[in-house]
Amino acid sequence: MANSYKSPPSLSEDICYESWKKEIQIWQAFTELSKKKQAPAIFLSMTGKSREAVLELEMTDLNCDTGVDKLLEKLDALYLEDKNKLPFLAYDAFEHFQRPLKML
Repeated sequence: MANSYKSPPSLSEDICYESWKKEIQIWQAFTELSKKKQAPAIFLSMTGKSREAVLELEMTDLNCDTGVDKLLEKLDALYLEDKNKLPFLAYDAFEHFQRPLKML
């Protein structure tokens, strides 16, 4: 009996990183891949700056039971804003907001 394999969700520039992380958790819940093979499979579905960031990790970091955690930790540093910086960014966006001409 052959194992069924479903590719992990790919991370592209037009997808919200936090939503993609949730999709990865869902994928992990049903995939038949061993934990050691999950991070390399996720890596192979990546393109662009996310793939380049993960390339900085050693293969031994990816090819282990905690590989997905290490991969996500690396991507968190790339995509997630500092939690203390978020209120400032929201305020700054408010201060610099200008109505579009259609709203005038």
